[in-house]
Amino acid sequence: MPGALLIRFDQTDPDNKFYLCRSCQAHIVLSRDFRVIFADHELTGRVFDNVVNVHIFSPDRGWKVGDHTVTDVYCVQCCNILGVKIIQTPENEAIVKEGDFVLYASMLRMWNGHEVVDD
Repeated sequence: MPGALLIRFDQTDPDNKFYLCRSCQAHIVLSRDFRVIFADHELTGRVFDNVVNVHIFSPDRGWKVGDHTVTDVYCVQCCNILGVKIIQTPENEAIVKEGDFVLYASMLRMWNGHEVVDD
């Protein structure tokens, strides 16, 4: 979806920290929405509640990763895969819940309030 209208976070406030797409620098998620680092079988990444500037494949295109059903999450600007959205979790899952986003650290950079850095 190149050319999509993008949401941009405020970079003038030094207390405002957020993650960007490593490839195109599109703003993706506020750091305050970070919950936990998750690692389970093949699924490893940072868990967030809310993201912006992404395209999410339909849940009917989901697949199993370990005990979780997930679907890909792509950057709307460059179309690179950023992670997955959790569609279904096991009943006893305590770390991630349905609707969470697990974003791959290798696909993100961070605005630390002053500059873009690797996190």
